[in-house]
Amino acid sequence: MRLLFIPLALLLLSACATPKERIVYQRVEVPIFQPCAPKISERPVYPTLMAPVATDPFEQMRTLLVERDMRQAREVELEAAVSGCAAGPAS
Repeated sequence: MRLLFIPLALLLLSACATPKERIVYQRVEVPIFQPCAPKISERPVYPTLMAPVATDPFEQMRTLLVERDMRQAREVELEAAVSGCAAGPAS
């Protein structure tokens, strides 16, 4: 009986000597969808919509050139807003 007790005691003591499981905390970054709502100014009133139909061709051409510049500026503003949304969240 004594021969059986010593190995059993040694086995139980060796089980206490094993290291416990170590808990490791890790930070995991998960992207979260956020709707993009850029601040865009209101649509401008273009001069050709306000000009009378019976104006001379030179005045019509001048208003068309002004409108083209206004539309190009608006397009740059909208492209900047869309590219800001496409870039994703800032980290």
